[in-house]
Amino acid sequence: MSLASSRVSLIHRCSIQRNEGELNSWGGKTASWADHLTNVPCRAWQAAGQMIVAQTVEILSVEDILIVLPLGTDIVESDFIGDITYRGETIFDGPLEIQAIIRYPDRLEIPLKRMH
Repeated sequence: MSLASSRVSLIHRCSIQRNEGELNSWGGKTASWADHLTNVPCRAWQAAGQMIVAQTVEILSVEDILIVLPLGTDIVESDFIGDITYRGETIFDGPLEIQAIIRYPDRLEIPLKRMH
C-alpha cells in the first residue's frame, strides 16, 4: 500500500468546483460555478513559478501547482480546484485551472495553473 492510497500523506484539503449552469441556445453551458466536492483529502505543492510580462504594463504571476488526490475522486478536466487548505488555513487561493488528470494505480496527479 502506498502513502497516497492509505491517505497518510494527504494532509491538505480542497474543494472541487463544477459548472452547474444550464444549456444555452448554442448548446454550451452558462457559467455557474458551484462546489461539487468539499473537504477532499489532497497533497499540493508549488512545482514552479514564473513571471510573464503582458502586452501592457501589467506583470502577471503564473504559478504551476501539483496536487495529488485519492484514486476514484469524481473530477474532470473542465472542473476547477477551489482553495487548498492546511489545518483550516488557505495555502493556495482558488480557482486553480486543471491542466490534465494523470491516473496512477494508487492516486490521481493533477497539474494546476494559477494566474494573478
